[in-house]
Amino acid sequence: MKVLIAGAGSQGLLLGSFLLEQSYDVTFLGRPYIANKLTENGLTIVGKFGEFRYSKSQTKVVTESDLKEGRHFDLVVTSVKSFSSSELANSLRLCISEKTVIVVFQNGIGVCEIYHDKFPYNPIFLGISYTATKYLEDGVVEVDGYAGKFQFGQVYGSPSDFFNEFIDGLEKSLSGAVISENIIKTLWNKVLFVSSLNPVGALLSVTYGQIAASPFLRDIVKSVIIEAAPVIECQYHHSIGINDTIESTLKKAEAAGDHECSMAQDFRNRKRSEIDFLNGAIVEQGKHNGIQTPTNKTLTLMVKAKEAFFLPSL
Repeated sequence: MKVLIAGAGSQGLLLGSFLLEQSYDVTFLGRPYIANKLTENGLTIVGKFGEFRYSKSQTKVVTESDLKEGRHFDLVVTSVKSFSSSELANSLRLCISEKTVIVVFQNGIGVCEIYHDKFPYNPIFLGISYTATKYLEDGVVEVDGYAGKFQFGQVYGSPSDFFNEFIDGLEKSLSGAVISENIIKTLWNKVLFVSSLNPVGALLSVTYGQIAASPFLRDIVKSVIIEAAPVIECQYHHSIGINDTIESTLKKAEAAGDHECSMAQDFRNRKRSEIDFLNGAIVEQGKHNGIQTPTNKTLTLMVKAKEAFFLPSL
């Protein structure tokens, strides 16, 4: 089975490394700078799972300009920032056949729909990770937090042997993998986790553990989730257990300890965040359904104001 990891960020590289460990035929698609580093140095994973090195010959990597029509992959994992999904989908047209399985391994609301619009006849699955990672340098990824196995579920299309083979490989990995009985519920749990923690962490330069330890910041986490609950029910006809979700979110934050959230990493690297697909999406869908979401709106505006200092074009 030929697998393309479309997005050579820390999460995509980690997932790909687990497949390499099981001797899968894996190719990474990355931007030129990252592609050059992987080509020069190979891939190294350090941290919670130990240290694993993959040589230059083991780490196949291409850039968008290398994609060729007719060079199809059996399974494509998308692992980019949510705002890059449409651009990536257009690039992938060259290497996706009608039989290719697409696994969306991204945060955010409405991302699977972007790929379904581009590839309406392909099976599309969603993957959720609670593994905290960061890209260090020169092809090195650090795993500094782990809160459970990868979770996957089908969103569009029919069951697939390629997907089953993909899951078999991940089940044997150090992270492990499970099939979610309700992947949309799993998605919303992750969206609420990220939406309630990451803007706070990025704006105040605090870790997940510090948020969980502060009564003031815990109240913000609760407000984000309480506001989002009626939006989810109205827009998606899906109910969440508010108290259970709050408790689960804060427990995971506490367990993550001194992990720096991805949005804080984006700010430090002067990169755009995914706020529009997180709190921003909650605000927009709340507005559409006549539901007020003041905490989510304030966090969205503050993140966008922060971004405007280093990305004025936004």
